[in-house]
Amino acid sequence: MSLASNSGTVEIYFLNGTIRRWRFALSVHPISYKFLLKPTLAQERLFLEYSSHSRFIYNELLTRSRAAREKGEKFSLSAIGLNYEVLKIKKDHPWLLSSYSHCLYSAAKNLSVAFSMCFSKTSKKPSFKSKKTSRNSFTFPAKVKVRENEVWLPKIGFIKFVSSRDVVGKIKTANIKQSATGKWYINIVCEREFSELPQVADGKVIGVDVGLVNYVATSDGLLVPAPRFLRKECNKLKQLDRSVSRKKKGSKNKAKALEKRAILHEKVANKRRDFQHKLSTMLIRDNQVIGIEDISISRLSRGNLAKSFSDAGLSGFFRQVHYKAKWSGRSIVMANEFFPSSKTCSSCGFVNRSLRRGDRVFFCPACGLEKDRDVNAAINLKKVAEGHSETKNACGEGANREFSVALPSVKQES
Repeated sequence: MSLASNSGTVEIYFLNGTIRRWRFALSVHPISYKFLLKPTLAQERLFLEYSSHSRFIYNELLTRSRAAREKGEKFSLSAIGLNYEVLKIKKDHPWLLSSYSHCLYSAAKNLSVAFSMCFSKTSKKPSFKSKKTSRNSFTFPAKVKVRENEVWLPKIGFIKFVSSRDVVGKIKTANIKQSATGKWYINIVCEREFSELPQVADGKVIGVDVGLVNYVATSDGLLVPAPRFLRKECNKLKQLDRSVSRKKKGSKNKAKALEKRAILHEKVANKRRDFQHKLSTMLIRDNQVIGIEDISISRLSRGNLAKSFSDAGLSGFFRQVHYKAKWSGRSIVMANEFFPSSKTCSSCGFVNRSLRRGDRVFFCPACGLEKDRDVNAAINLKKVAEGHSETKNACGEGANREFSVALPSVKQES
């Protein structure tokens, strides 16, 4: 038996002369690779220099834009217009010539994007970057090369990093950033082709309900308890907060205490991210269509459960599920935020309005169904996904993309 493959097709040649072919779809998506850098002292000094130059360009462009606005003069906020201003700044400050020019242009592009987001009312107006509070970072938009466990950056050279996987795809940008613990990381953004995963048997559809008690509850009855990584470290975090508050501002002891607290927060974030990746990968691998609820995390994070929602990190989990579904050719069916999945009986459809937040068991007074609250909600989400996927297939379209389903809220139901 021999195997041959080309773009989108796998052919297997058997000894008896038969040939079997499998076709699979290829899609191009951006992917980010994050690695821990191991720079030398000289390279770390260059990192700090490049970061300070990028921060200076950002602040200087913001200053000039505000001055022009006060005077009523025209000032282009596009990336190209700001690049011309960068050339003028470099003439006024020759010491900027030691940095790679495209890193300075990337700082100008970041400011242009910040203004665009401000004008579209998706964020606040741009503010100045502080040397003390802002993270040191700079970006290489091109000409970055990766060789085994080394990465080559223009004007800096080869830098060793902790290689955990191969970098696959065409490199688009590379961002160097220093964490609160003083470590340097590189984020390499590439464009690569993804082959869709094989179809799950019988096109398995599953409903997934998320929460604070059970992080994930599926329609199959799987309950994953919320890990609560931050809650488990609360006592230690309080001690570190007291230690920081007792230290004199600007002293070395204050810096040491801040570093210890940052290390604890970094460990909690790493544990949470690892848990979310393993859970989201399992859901995408084992199911063809996933029905979930379109929850407004930002709105829920402003209530009395803000700390619990921040500890859960549900927005990061949803983001992972969505982009992994796009890579793998899976379907995501999103129910409306106000769809009463927890209050609706999964057997007869009766809406139990008397169900309270603290009730962990759903009881239906109409048919007598008694089931775990989260599992009942997951079954309702599965029915939504099944109905929507059948509708798409009946129209002759493949159910391999993300859909949003508008369903009536509790107030609209009779």
